[in-house]
Amino acid sequence: MTKPENAEVGDNDVDPWAPGGAMTNVPQSQPLSTHFKFKSAEETARSVSDPSQVRPKDRGPRNLGAAPNDAGGHRGRWLAGSALVMVLAIGAVLATADNGDSNTQDTSNTTRQTGSSTEAVDILPVVTAPRSTPPRLSMDATAGEFQVAGPAERLVLAAAPREFIIDLAPELATINPTEVVALGMSGLYEISLPSGRVRVTDVGFATSGARAVANDQVALVWPTPELRAQAISIDGVIAVPEPEVSAVSWSPSSDQMFLWTKQNNGAVATELSFRDLELRWQAANWLDPIEGVSPLIDLDGALLRQDTGGVYRVDSESTSLLTTGDVVSTGANHLLIRECDPTRSCVLLTVDRNGERRVWPTDLPPNIRPQLVGGLSPGGDALLFHRQRIAADVASHLGVLELADGTSESLRAPPSQELIAAWDTNGGGVVIVDSELIYIDRFTGAATIVAAGLPKLHSATTRRPAATPVCEILAISQPQFALMVAGGDMNTALPAATDVLGRLTAVLPAELVDSTTLLINFVTGFVTPEIANSQNIANWPGNVQAGLSALDTYAAKECPLIGR
Repeated sequence: MTKPENAEVGDNDVDPWAPGGAMTNVPQSQPLSTHFKFKSAEETARSVSDPSQVRPKDRGPRNLGAAPNDAGGHRGRWLAGSALVMVLAIGAVLATADNGDSNTQDTSNTTRQTGSSTEAVDILPVVTAPRSTPPRLSMDATAGEFQVAGPAERLVLAAAPREFIIDLAPELATINPTEVVALGMSGLYEISLPSGRVRVTDVGFATSGARAVANDQVALVWPTPELRAQAISIDGVIAVPEPEVSAVSWSPSSDQMFLWTKQNNGAVATELSFRDLELRWQAANWLDPIEGVSPLIDLDGALLRQDTGGVYRVDSESTSLLTTGDVVSTGANHLLIRECDPTRSCVLLTVDRNGERRVWPTDLPPNIRPQLVGGLSPGGDALLFHRQRIAADVASHLGVLELADGTSESLRAPPSQELIAAWDTNGGGVVIVDSELIYIDRFTGAATIVAAGLPKLHSATTRRPAATPVCEILAISQPQFALMVAGGDMNTALPAATDVLGRLTAVLPAELVDSTTLLINFVTGFVTPEIANSQNIANWPGNVQAGLSALDTYAAKECPLIGR
C-alpha cells in the first residue's frame, strides 16, 4: 500500500517498487500501436462519488469548457524505494513499446469474411473468431424463472443498460459510422460500427410480437404488455407514454414521432419528441382523427396525410399540399414522390430539405413493394424494396432499385415479408437481420456477417451514432479507471478488459498513439491482483500516468457524452 508522505516504512511493509517488491519483475506485454484519451482523474473520481455526474443527459456536441487540470497531486505520488529498480521497471515498458512499429495491431482476430456476388448472395461467410457473450437479460431466464415486469419494474431494468465490445469483420473497419438498433429476445440492442460497442437495454418483456424504430435521438419499442410504447433516448432517459399505441409514424430524418391510439371515430395522435434533453409527449389536438394511419413524416417533422387531391403536410400551425401524387418512401435527407400527368405518364422524383426537386428517368417496376420508411438511401438515389412472390418457384426477395437507370439488384431472399432492412449512413450498403446481423455492399453484393455471437435480432433500423468510435469505447473503459482512481491505496478495481483496450487501439486517432502506448502495454501486461499494489494508479510510472492524463484530456475535450 502507498504510505502517507513522511511515514516510516516498517520491517513488514515491503515497497513493491523496491528490490524484492512485487513490481520489480513485471512481465513483457505485446506491443500495441494506438492512441487513447480519458477524463482527468479528479473529474472521473467526482463522477464516481456523485451519481448525478455518471450519466449526463446532454448528448449533443456541446462545449464543456477547458479540459480539467492534470491530476498531478494524488496520481503523482510515488512510494519510497530504489530509484534504480524504478528505472528498470520503466525501461521494461519502454523496451516493450519499442518493439512495435507504425502499423496498428489487428485486434479483431477475425478471418476475412466476404460474401458472394448478387448471383449467390444467400451463401454467407462463416465467422470463426471468438466473440464477446452478451450479458444475461431477464428473458434469457427459463420460462419458470421469468415473469413479465410491470412498467415500474421495467423502467428500473432499463435504467442500467449493459455495454460491451464485439469484434467486427475486417471488411467493416472503414464503414461510415452507423448504429444499428434492433430487438433481441427481451432487449433493445444498439450496435455501433465501426467501434464494435454494443449497448443492451433490458425492456423487461418478450419482444417477439414487438417492433422497434429509431431516429437519431430516441428508440421506440411497441407494443408493451399494456399495449403502450417504451421510449429509450440516446442519453439513457426511459419513458412510457400514457396512451395505448396501435401504430407509429416516424422518420429517420426527424426527431418527431406520432403514437396513434384507436378510438371509435378513428385513430388519434400523441406527439413524442426529444427537446431540451427531455423526452416529451403531448396530445396532438390539432390533428383530426385518422382512418388508415400513414407512417410517413416530412423531413421537418410534419405529418404526411393522403387525402383527396394528393398528400398534405400537416403540423400544428398550417396545412399545405405537398404533391398531387403519392409519397413512395422517406429517407434521411429526401422524400421520394411519384407524380403522373393528365395522360397518366408517371415519374419518380425526390425532394430534399431545401425543397429542390429532382426527376428520375424511371418509374416503379411492377410487383415491388417499396420500403416506406427509411427505404430511400441517404443520397436519395436508391430505394429498398421487397419484390413480391410472382410464381411458386420465384420467391420474394429484398432488393435495391437504382433510380438513375432503373436497374434493380436482388440482395437477399428474406425468410418473410416482415424482414426490415436499413441503409448505412452514407448509402454504401444495407444492414439486415436474418438469423445473423448482415451487411450487404450495395455495389458488389458482398454479404458480411457483422459479428457472430450476437443473439437473433429482428426489427432493425439504423441511425448516426451519438459519439465517435473512440468516445464510445472510452465510455466503457473510462469508468474503470475512475474506480481505480477513487479507490486510491485501497483500490481493488481492475482496468477495462483487454478486449476493450484492444478495440480502443484500433480506433484511436494517430496523434494519440505515442502518448498512450505505454499506458496500454503497462495495463495489459502488469496490472493484476496477483501483483501487489499494481492496481493503485499512484504507483504507476510517470510516463504511464502521462498516457492516462492524455486520455483524460482527450475525453474531456472530445467526448462530452462519455458518461451515458
